[in-house]
Amino acid sequence: MDKSELTAEINGPMVIGFGVVICIIAGLAFIFNSSILYVLSKRKKLRGTTGSNFIIFNSFIDLIFDVSICIYSLILICSGFRLVRAQFCPAFTGLMFCCLLLNILGVTLLGVARYLAIIKKKTLSQTTWVLILILPCSWIIGITIFMFGTGHWAYTSSGIMCFPKPDKSNPYSVYFYISLTIWAFIELFTLTFCYSGIIFYNEKNVAKMKEYDLQLNSSGGSNASSSNNNNNPAVILNQDHEEKASNNVAVSESIPTSESYELIPHRAEQHHSNPQIKNLRLISLKLMSILLIYYLTYIPFTIYQLVELTTGKYMSPLMNLVFDLSKALCTFICPLISIYLHNPLKLELIFFAKKAGLKSIKYFI
Repeated sequence: MDKSELTAEINGPMVIGFGVVICIIAGLAFIFNSSILYVLSKRKKLRGTTGSNFIIFNSFIDLIFDVSICIYSLILICSGFRLVRAQFCPAFTGLMFCCLLLNILGVTLLGVARYLAIIKKKTLSQTTWVLILILPCSWIIGITIFMFGTGHWAYTSSGIMCFPKPDKSNPYSVYFYISLTIWAFIELFTLTFCYSGIIFYNEKNVAKMKEYDLQLNSSGGSNASSSNNNNNPAVILNQDHEEKASNNVAVSESIPTSESYELIPHRAEQHHSNPQIKNLRLISLKLMSILLIYYLTYIPFTIYQLVELTTGKYMSPLMNLVFDLSKALCTFICPLISIYLHNPLKLELIFFAKKAGLKSIKYFI
């Protein structure tokens, strides 16, 4: 079969434009992910917890992805100028694909860890998390090496671009795409279940705090609040986190998210719940943002691959570039959200930025 029959054509300037944008976004994402790893490596108080370990795992995977997509975008730019052909793309495309699957695995397990710590008040040992990671990571790496190393690729007639060629007559190709689709939806369902559970839990606490504030206002203000301090949901939440902090074992296994640090009331506002309500609402907004980003990034791509497999029509080069751009944006935006969810990390990064003279970074993190 002639290569021109496999895919539609795409002009060079469009490939160059997408390549430049993807390269810039991946470069910025590399800076943020490397900053996270640097801060976590320098600050011992942020290391050793489940939350920090998963953030390190995700940042390391994102760094590999950022380097891969930077090289991939440079190949696109060069192929757009007809300096090289796209034969180099399969290896980097396979590496990016593997990194994306590992990334969503890390984010999903981080969501499970947060859910267990916040809702179920349970923690798992570091060894348990490592064992949980080994099997899916081995499967992801193995299947991507097998499929992307067998030469199942479709090229444009000019050789500017190439991408995986689904073949429903090939049982290995069918297994690859269907299993990855099931895997992606299982991870997204798990992430949705865990984060929505935390969001509903936060909203219940917000309702309790508002009810307490109404009772406080109707019973005579701060004088009455001192006698009812033990009934304040905000203080109860704070005491719960302080009890965990007093237990060294719990600290090493707990999740040092903004929930555990931002719920500490200010001394001047010890009997008022407004700061806690604001923080809980902000946390819920961040969790919803993560879900939205992953849904917009992975669901269209997964559905498009299934349609491509069942119909035998190959993904258009333009659509392929759009998906590559969305993946790059995902690795750029999610580190920022991770920083916000990990409040001590945010403070350390701002301190590091000020020390380096990057005063404007505080407006971004």
